[in-house]
Amino acid sequence: MFADQYAWNETQEGRGATAAMNTLNDRLPLIKLTPFGAVWSVIDAEAHTVVSKTADGKTLLTGTSPYDGIEVAVTVEDNRNHLKLGPYDPTELIRLPVAVTAKANGHTWGATFANYRGDLEPNVWMIFPTDMKWTLDGKPLADLHVTFFRSNPYIVFPIPDVVKGQKASN
Repeated sequence: MFADQYAWNETQEGRGATAAMNTLNDRLPLIKLTPFGAVWSVIDAEAHTVVSKTADGKTLLTGTSPYDGIEVAVTVEDNRNHLKLGPYDPTELIRLPVAVTAKANGHTWGATFANYRGDLEPNVWMIFPTDMKWTLDGKPLADLHVTFFRSNPYIVFPIPDVVKGQKASN
């Protein structure tokens, strides 16, 4: 688990926390391997984000967040065949992240996103992929199938009191 500048392990979900600050640098790039984490990185980069096109015509957004120094490249695809999303009809144009790479700690992290759904979190105009494949330096890291989603990581990962006050070791 990690949040902000803290990392910890848990014996059960939400219980038995012990500080694991020496793992923070390895865990930090993982947030970039979600659509929201990837897009927020290029938003944080602001005017330094570079927009280009891939060979197959998809949009590529590349930028480095000034907050963590991780370079992120997000591939975005135009989509006119999606679920109804709030006021957007299924044939209206939306743009979905389909892949990301993040460079950190001398490694290249990667992810692909597929099968976006809008019913994982009720009453919210958000869609989230149900399938994510993660890589580290081109080798498989995780093959994830999402069945439930909460959009607020501060609710999902509150920092345990036992971890607060610990310092990261570099």
